[in-house]
Amino acid sequence: MVRFVVKASDFEIWPNVVAPFPEWTPQVIERLERWALGRSNPRNWRGRISPLQVKNCISIETKDYRDREWRPLLIKKCLQLSQSELGVIIGDKVYISSQTVLNGTLGYVMTSIPARELWGDGWVLRIKSPKDALQMD
Repeated sequence: MVRFVVKASDFEIWPNVVAPFPEWTPQVIERLERWALGRSNPRNWRGRISPLQVKNCISIETKDYRDREWRPLLIKKCLQLSQSELGVIIGDKVYISSQTVLNGTLGYVMTSIPARELWGDGWVLRIKSPKDALQMD
């Protein structure tokens, strides 16, 4: 698991974040808030329209399902695998976030592969080596 610790001030309160979008009608907002009753409090919801750069995170932490404590994720590079895919190497795995359209909505799908497959013969390589990675800071 990976946790991004961010500043609340980098986000807008609900429903201000959807105000610029006409498809977020009062009826749609009310339906979402009603669905959340008992699960979540919309007064605590935050969001943002533009992506938050990694350098703006307070910290990035990770833990295994068996771990009790979060520990700093010491990654300095992000792998640009394609125009719509980014990956990070953690231990012996590459975790890949792929931008996709799900039911007409832009979303992200996470997959992982063994790190050896990224540089091996059996995977279609989009980058040649770790040196082709992007600096995150």
